[in-house]
Amino acid sequence: LLLWGHNEAWRFMLPWLPFMALAIGCGAAAWASQGAAGRMGAAAIVIAASCPLLGLSQNNQLFAVSGIRSTVEPEKPSRDIYLERTLEPYAFFRRADRYLLERHAKVLLFPEGLGYYLDADYQWGDPIYQGLIPYWRLPDEDALAGRLRELGVGYVLMDRSFYVVPRATDLMHAVLARHGRELMRDGKWSLFEVHLK
Repeated sequence: LLLWGHNEAWRFMLPWLPFMALAIGCGAAAWASQGAAGRMGAAAIVIAASCPLLGLSQNNQLFAVSGIRSTVEPEKPSRDIYLERTLEPYAFFRRADRYLLERHAKVLLFPEGLGYYLDADYQWGDPIYQGLIPYWRLPDEDALAGRLRELGVGYVLMDRSFYVVPRATDLMHAVLARHGRELMRDGKWSLFEVHLK
């Protein structure tokens, strides 16, 4: 139980909790009949078994699965609340997504790779995880701008805290400085519109 309290897998074990509670109770009752030492052991078992409960909260990880409404924000889907609290860029991505969907635009994620929650058409721009943009073969920012134009990229969603491959990051900064306009920013994330024609 202590292990499950510190592991994401605990929520999948919920159907077993009543049986485990029964086993712990029977064990504690048996120990309690063994005198003072047994009672102390039984108390220790109950306390140790209850420790994972300390990690639970009103808006816990089960809300995303069970669909229970939050009492703080009942109008919001529980899945969104969960993702906003556990996935740092989620709220910004949703705002950017609404903007991009209205324009039927393709966005390059650089170097961010968490586009799974975007409904807009996106392309990974991380130099390590994709091969459509060969940063190492591009001589300058004009070549990168040309490649982005070929791919139909009109926007760049950038995580400014990453500096993965210096050459790729420098090229992207140069393209954005020359062709980009920042539309929105939230902490380390920015959405740029790029004019590459």
